[in-house]
This record gives sequence, C-alpha cells and structure tokens, in this order.
Amino acid sequence: MFKELFLVIKINEDEPANAFSMRQKQLICEVLAHCACGLDACKCAYIFDKKRPLIYVLILLPEEIDSDTEKSLKHEVLEGRFAQQCDVLFSEKFPCFNEQCKDAGALVMDMDMTTVQIEGIDEIARCLNVFDDVAAITAEAMHGKLDFAQSLTKRVALLKGGNANEVLPKVKEIMVETDGLDELLNYCNELKRHQEFKTCIASGGFHELIGVIKDRYGLDEVRANSLGIDEMGLFTGKVASAIVDAQAKADLVNDLMKSGIKHERVIVLGDGANDLKMIGQGGLGIAYHAKPKVQQEARNVLNIGTLAAVKALLELKSHLN
Repeated sequence: MFKELFLVIKINEDEPANAFSMRQKQLICEVLAHCACGLDACKCAYIFDKKRPLIYVLILLPEEIDSDTEKSLKHEVLEGRFAQQCDVLFSEKFPCFNEQCKDAGALVMDMDMTTVQIEGIDEIARCLNVFDDVAAITAEAMHGKLDFAQSLTKRVALLKGGNANEVLPKVKEIMVETDGLDELLNYCNELKRHQEFKTCIASGGFHELIGVIKDRYGLDEVRANSLGIDEMGLFTGKVASAIVDAQAKADLVNDLMKSGIKHERVIVLGDGANDLKMIGQGGLGIAYHAKPKVQQEARNVLNIGTLAAVKALLELKSHLN
C-alpha cells in the first residue's frame, strides 16, 4: 500500500529547463492514471534541479493505493512504458524533517558505487597488479560459489606484502564522490542543527578509505572492514576486524532503531546484493543505480536521479506534509 509518490523526471534536450513541457505533464497524468487517480485530487510540490536536467515531484494521493498497483507501476517504470523517462518512489508516508516533525532520523549508505564511484578493493588490487586475480574471485562469488566473507578473505589475501602507505593515498586520490553526495550530506548536516539526525556508512569496504568521507562530512557512524597493515606499512593479507557482511549492515539499521529512531525515519541506500537486507530494514530503502537483482527485489529504485534526488525528496516533504 502507498499514499505518496516521488517522481524524478528527465528533462529532454528540446524541453525547457524551468517549466513543465506537455510531455512531462502527460507523464505525470499517466502515472496517476495508473493509480486510478487524477492530478486535481492530489497535493503536489516540485523542484527543478538547477544543476541537472531533472524535475522532482512529490505527490500526496487522496487515498491509499493497493500493493498490486504498486508492483505493476514499478514494472512500468523499470521495464515498460515509463522506462528511461522517470523514477518513481513509493511510501505510505515519506519521512518528514521540519519544525513540526522533530523526531530523530538517520541516513545509512553503502560506500562503493553508492557514496563513491569506485570499488575500493579493485583499485587497491590494480595498484598492486593483482586485479585479474581479485576479479576472478569476485566472479566466483557472483555465481554463488563463495559467500561474501569467503570472497573478501580470499581477495584481501592477494594484497599481502603490498605497500599500504603508497597504495592507499593513490586510491584516495581517484575516489570520486557520487553525484549529489555533497548536497545530500550537507542537507543532513543542516538537519543536525535542529534535531537528532545521524549519518552513517555501512560497507563491506574498508575504514582506511571511508575515513576520507567520514572526516569530510562528519559522519556519525561507520561499520566497515579494516585491512591488516603491519609495522612496516605492508598489507598483511588479513582482514583486521570482524567481517562486515550483509547481516552486519542490516544490524546497523536495527541498532539505530533500538536507539530510539523510528523505523519510518531511517533512510537506506545501496546498490549491491549485499545491501538488500539493510535496504529492506529501512523505513525508506532505495536501490541506488543498483544491480538488476537488487532493483527487482527492492521496493524503491533510483536509476535516473542522483543522490541529490534524495535531498530534494526530503526538502519537498518538509514543505508538503
């Protein structure tokens, strides 16, 4: 069941950057028609992205829509007549953070290919000329021959003897932030000035790389793996911590809720199969430019929008609640 929709609509090259085109209006009407609802019966708010050819539209429906309609609409967005035109997110009630809604909240994100646009262990392996061997192990895991812990242990073992003091700075230099990360985290940090809000990363990657993002944006918590590094600054080939797998990521979400944060006020983003558990645990779980399996299983999917879309959703919801 859902009663609210959030649309990310692509602006084509021949369409105005700051006004709705006929195509876009028709698209919104067709999405609502799929829900057997007209635009006149809804409450709406929108933002035109000043940096990207995107429009963000929040729609509050007059009544709840059944789960079968949600499934069929999601299919149309991913594979049917709305594909490549828009993203559509569903909720009974999207989380609201404003003067009237001051309960605590949290944002939990995966690291690699969600927060930043690299796979950390792959880039470390490239620097040490063992990428092909690491990739072969990754392929085994993808085909179900190894679980995440086994795969990570075998891949990290290939790093043994590499100079961490040389390699880690090189990887940090090419660690490009995902588009919109700064906007989203800066918005969340602004929320922290007025209410309790936590920003977190839950990752199968490594503290040694995530520390850059933690320090830059003042993250409140990081759950991730640690690379073994000896007194000479060389990789030991061991994971120097309890392995953070899919369950450990989901445990962070559960711990936030045990601390008093309501389920519906926890936002979770990830892209890989290892993120499905925590995406499912969040009140607003989003598969972000995710693998096909993740897109099929997650309730909400962003393929067109960037991380700035999540910021836009929170901003719109704070004004239309």
